[in-house]
Amino acid sequence: MGANALSRSEKARAERREQILAAALEVFAEKGFHATRVSDVAARAGVSQGTIYWYFPSKEELFRAAFMSLMESMMTPFGEILAQDLPAQKKLETLMEMALTYTAEHMDIFLLLFHTATTKGVAQLLAEDFKAFYANWKATLASLFREIGNPDPETAASLFMAVLDGLSLQLLIAPNFFDQTRAMEAVRRMFGL
Repeated sequence: MGANALSRSEKARAERREQILAAALEVFAEKGFHATRVSDVAARAGVSQGTIYWYFPSKEELFRAAFMSLMESMMTPFGEILAQDLPAQKKLETLMEMALTYTAEHMDIFLLLFHTATTKGVAQLLAEDFKAFYANWKATLASLFREIGNPDPETAASLFMAVLDGLSLQLLIAPNFFDQTRAMEAVRRMFGL
């Protein structure tokens, strides 16, 4: 088999994996972790149940891979903002705006995140991933707060994350609970942005 055929095979395998992960996210979001069966994901993806197990040895591994894929796709736009040559203050403002807009536009994804974080047994599947995600995110935000001269950048980063998480949760519970523009202005004042 030539190198070109191998790369086509690898590309097809990667595409199939992404197809399965996309279907898994949809089904897990609709049914929750416990009610979802691997056969449900296979049906949604249009593949056999055996194909799912060829890629992922268990429902737990499928869920973890789907969740991590979701987190990576969510963080891509944030990474693009961080990579831009902008002042730290502008990056923080843009990250805040993007976080709230993304939540409002992707309620189903955030409901899945909330369900995941609060369901016994499921949260433990991702505990280390959540810790690593929050530690990395906090370090990134702390460096931005340090750059704008905040005297306690680590605490500012933790509080900034908590405020954004809280506002996102409020958007999930009651989308019209607060005026998003006024809330963002209050956050700007609160953090000296």
